[in-house]
Amino acid sequence: MNDFHPQDRIGRAFAAGKPIDDALTRGIRQAMAVHKRLGHSVIVWRDGKVVSLPADEIPVDISESDNPKPYPVPTE
Repeated sequence: MNDFHPQDRIGRAFAAGKPIDDALTRGIRQAMAVHKRLGHSVIVWRDGKVVSLPADEIPVDISESDNPKPYPVPTE
């Protein structure tokens, strides 16, 4: 059952699908670039297994990413 209204901007985005897919792809690319820039690994699904991917193996060009800013680091 669809609870969105096609006349709403968000409803149209969900109905079309592509804007949502594009936003998710952009967000993932930005998050991967931030992790790579900070030297943090990421967890990925590879060959049917969950694996930790070291920062130097993250397949994203940080110079071409959408200028992601690092997440705030919590201080104690």
